[in-house]
Amino acid sequence: MKKVKLYLCLTVCICVFYGCKKGGISTEKFCSERKIENDTVNFVTNICLELLVKGDTAVINKINSTLVKSILCVDYDQIKPDKAIEEHIAAALEAYHLTVKELPDESLSYPHSEDIDGVVTFLGKDYLCYKADCSLYAGGAHAINTITNFVFDLKTGKRLTQGDIFTENYKDALNLQFIEILRDTLNYPDNDTYDFGAFMPNWNFAVPEGNFIFIPDTLVYIFNPYEIAPYSSGKIEVKIPYQKIKDIMTVDLSKLE
Repeated sequence: MKKVKLYLCLTVCICVFYGCKKGGISTEKFCSERKIENDTVNFVTNICLELLVKGDTAVINKINSTLVKSILCVDYDQIKPDKAIEEHIAAALEAYHLTVKELPDESLSYPHSEDIDGVVTFLGKDYLCYKADCSLYAGGAHAINTITNFVFDLKTGKRLTQGDIFTENYKDALNLQFIEILRDTLNYPDNDTYDFGAFMPNWNFAVPEGNFIFIPDTLVYIFNPYEIAPYSSGKIEVKIPYQKIKDIMTVDLSKLE
């Protein structure tokens, strides 16, 4: 009889205050882990999301709903945060078992490893910034790693887009600054025409819509692997000083508080 080695099958849900408080808003971190490893299953998931627990009810519900739906693909409106995380893990485990059933016998050790960490990176009087760092490995050469940034208006709970933070007809001026700073970030000379293997032909491309975050005096964009460069380049941060783009911005990043 084949011996089955069961190492660990555990689900843990921990709720603790995370210590992020300002202007009547406080957050809490919700974490859950599922780990099943044996001769036929290799499933590991770790999820931690920092969510709002105190403040204007309509605003914090709107922000939490946007985060949970975007990061976990779960309808947060009808359930509590810890239940939303468990629902995501249950759906991932169900999909994993369905995939394994379709694989030949020699692939029964098919792996699934998922790590999600969502944190508030800035909590001010008017804005909240959030970063979701996600890693998924389901076989192949390497995991898929992505960072998704969110900026919320704390008066309305709305997730801000570029159209909310820039004046009209901002794109050409922003693109000029963006490309100049990206060249400096990657240490490429002005006369360089290398196209990153067709990822970025002749540097003619639009600034990414949405994946930005505020830090004092700076607007930061994130490119994930494969978006403009090979996987080996990792994530690429483009930090644009506020002074270079203040004439086209409707948000004063020099006065973040």
